[in-house]
Amino acid sequence: MNKSLAGIAAAALLAATLGTPARAGFNGDTVSLSYNLLNMSGISFSGASALVGAGAEFSGSATDGFGQIWSFTIDVFDNGVTLGWTESTRAGVPNGGNIASGPDAWSFDLGFAASTVPSMGLTAFSSSGYFSPHTSSLTHLNYPDSQTLHLGFSRLDSTDSYTVTAVPEPETWALLLAGLGLVGGIARRRVRPLHA
Repeated sequence: MNKSLAGIAAAALLAATLGTPARAGFNGDTVSLSYNLLNMSGISFSGASALVGAGAEFSGSATDGFGQIWSFTIDVFDNGVTLGWTESTRAGVPNGGNIASGPDAWSFDLGFAASTVPSMGLTAFSSSGYFSPHTSSLTHLNYPDSQTLHLGFSRLDSTDSYTVTAVPEPETWALLLAGLGLVGGIARRRVRPLHA
């Protein structure tokens, strides 16, 4: 009797897991870009919108107050976004420099046509600029509405890369833990020795 109850519980959990719609992700959605690059001129991006899933969606350039040219890349993938930038080499100084400016002086907004943006967090960061402090300058990661991701930065380091990805929903963790507990319970019952 106990084996049949365990089998029914396992089948019910499997059905609940399969019946729960997975987050569709960003692939195949149209994403639009808007930005605020304080103290920059000559700003040019590859486009204002793109289809997610065909490589880097946006690339661009701008010129800072020192006359240095910055190159940007924004790549949206199924469950996150990678942003990168590089400042051109300043004469005699490898890898350019940086500009310190006010909080949220440099920001990007990514708007999705069909996707609801999940909770996201910074999962990777690298900085290799000559003058860079090698610390994250991400100051804002929020959602002006359910289909928009806002990222703000407090300074422009000469060579930076940021990756933000979706954070699993609490319900996903709860379902996973329930499934593991059920599998563990079934395994424990099977290992018990039989008494004569």
